[in-house]
Amino acid sequence: WRAIPLGVLLASLCLLTTIGNALVLHAVRTEKRLQSVSNMFIVSLAIADLIVGLTVMPISAIYIFTQEWLFGVVVCQAWIGVDYIASTASILNLFILSLDRYWSVRSPLVYLRKRTKRRALIMISIVWCASSMWIIPIVAWHHIVRQGIRIVPENVCDTEYATNSAFKVITAFFNFYLPLAVMYSLYIKIFQEIRKRSEFELGQRNIGTKPVTYHASPPSHSGDDSDLPDHHNFTENTYQQQESSEEQKRSSYIVRRSNSNGKSNKNSKNSKGYKNLRLIAVQRQMSNSRENHSNSYKVDDRDKTMFVLRDDKNRRLTGVLNIKDRIRHLRQTSALTKEIKAARQLGVIMGAFTLCFLPYFILFLVVAFCEGCIEPGLLTAMTWVGYLNSTLNPFLYPLCNLQFRRKFRKMFGV
Repeated sequence: WRAIPLGVLLASLCLLTTIGNALVLHAVRTEKRLQSVSNMFIVSLAIADLIVGLTVMPISAIYIFTQEWLFGVVVCQAWIGVDYIASTASILNLFILSLDRYWSVRSPLVYLRKRTKRRALIMISIVWCASSMWIIPIVAWHHIVRQGIRIVPENVCDTEYATNSAFKVITAFFNFYLPLAVMYSLYIKIFQEIRKRSEFELGQRNIGTKPVTYHASPPSHSGDDSDLPDHHNFTENTYQQQESSEEQKRSSYIVRRSNSNGKSNKNSKNSKGYKNLRLIAVQRQMSNSRENHSNSYKVDDRDKTMFVLRDDKNRRLTGVLNIKDRIRHLRQTSALTKEIKAARQLGVIMGAFTLCFLPYFILFLVVAFCEGCIEPGLLTAMTWVGYLNSTLNPFLYPLCNLQFRRKFRKMFGV
């Protein structure tokens, strides 16, 4: 009776893995905002996971129930080969994804110029070519080592090098432990770099607020506004820019009152405060060196914005603000936010990968030195825990990526 729920569970995992990764590929194919260079590595990882769900897991499930191999030597070699290639490709795809994140954070100006789709395709091709090297020992080991003599029975599907401890240790080291150690080293460096830049941005935000002088003109009607001072110092608080066309450019500013020494003076009793300030005119003075592109800004020191504000008592205030520092700050803050989100996504994917594959590779080394020390059922269970990583990944992408989340909601009509 235990076979029925186990069969339902394994079949559900196969189906969920296949459908989930197919939806990830469909989402990237149909959503232009997901067709970025970094997501090309996600696509490659999803392809590896789709192969696992479509071919490796179903055959493994059949093998569990039959308790003997029924499909011959050629199918056995093909199945093991696809399993090892897809698993290695998953590891190496995570490795190059970590490299991409690290280079983007460590040397953004240098790397982002080289970060093209062609370069990403080359890296992905190297990953799959390196993973395909598993075909050689799987297919030709008995020819290379034992003059073509097989030692694995026909009703068992296993590699011919299963009893070679040295080869298994070397492959486990280069195939899993070394890439994993380098990935975590890179992730620590990514975290340190982001923390350093976050502290720098916080310092810039704290010291970068400069007083701006606004000139107050007399009101257009008589009243209590006649005693308004000629000059008032304000401190810029927030800045927001909107550009609708090349001819029409508008900017909005929110300001707060400050006294002569630059400190906030919201509750000052000896001077009149300004409430409900509204923007009524903007004139932006741009130098010829200003260049607008879809992905970049170049702002000269002479770029300034003159604006006119009017409060609820019809008092006009005009001011001039140099916007270079603000645009640079907003651009750096936006880039830093994206890097933090990308690092978080990488961390979640790496964490899930480690939890799923580390138990199997620990047992892999134990079996290499003591084959009878591990129950076959336990090794099979840990193998399926490794397969489970391919099931989890499609759920991790939308969990950590807003664009994936929006696309999945759109596909399911949520």
